[in-house]
Amino acid sequence: MKRSIKMLGQVALIFAFIGLTCTADNAGAITITPNPNPEGNTITVSGSDVGGGPFINHGTIEIIRGAQLNNQCCGAKDVTNESGGYINNSGFLLNAPKSTLINAGLMRNRDGGAINNNGFWNNIGNGTLINEARSILFGNDPGGVLINSASIENYGKFYNRNTAKLANDSVFVNYSGALSDNDGTFENYWSLGNPGTLNNTSIFNNGAC
Repeated sequence: MKRSIKMLGQVALIFAFIGLTCTADNAGAITITPNPNPEGNTITVSGSDVGGGPFINHGTIEIIRGAQLNNQCCGAKDVTNESGGYINNSGFLLNAPKSTLINAGLMRNRDGGAINNNGFWNNIGNGTLINEARSILFGNDPGGVLINSASIENYGKFYNRNTAKLANDSVFVNYSGALSDNDGTFENYWSLGNPGTLNNTSIFNNGAC
C-alpha cells in the first residue's frame, strides 16, 4: 500500500547534459563537438547522439523533440554542465550505467522531454534541475545514484526506481500537482518541500532537523 508523505521545505537537485554536432572517430564511436562548448554557443541535438566523456559545457545545449542524447562512457566526470551552462531537453537524455554527469548550471526537462539516470548524477553548487509539468518524466532508474547538493524543482513526474538511490543534501521541492514516487532509497538530510504528492513504497529516511 502506498503512503503519501507531505512535508514542508524546498527541493534541490540537478541534472544537466550535453549534445552537439557529431563526428565519428576511428573506433566508430560518436564524439560531440565542440568540446568544451563555449559560453554563448548553442548546440542543437536533432538526431541520436552518443557523448563520450569528458565533456564540458559552458554554453547552451538544446535537445529537440524526437532527438536523443546518450552519455555512455567510463571515466570520471564524463559530462559536466558548468555554472552558467544550460541544458534544455525536449527529447530523450540518458546517463548510462558507469557514466557520470555533474551539473552546476541549469537543466530543464521540458514539454515532451524524458530523462533517465542509470549512472551517477551529482547536482552541485548553483546547479538547478527543473522537471517541468508537461515533461514525460525524470527517472532515477535501477542502479542510478542521484546526489543533490543544490536545487531540484519537480512540477511533473519524478521517479526513484527500485535499487536506485536519491540523497538530498540541499533543496528538493515537489510542487502542487507534481508526483514524486519512491520505490528505491530516498535519503533526505535537508529541505524537502512537498505541496504535491510523494508516494513511498520502499526506504525513506528523513534525517532533516
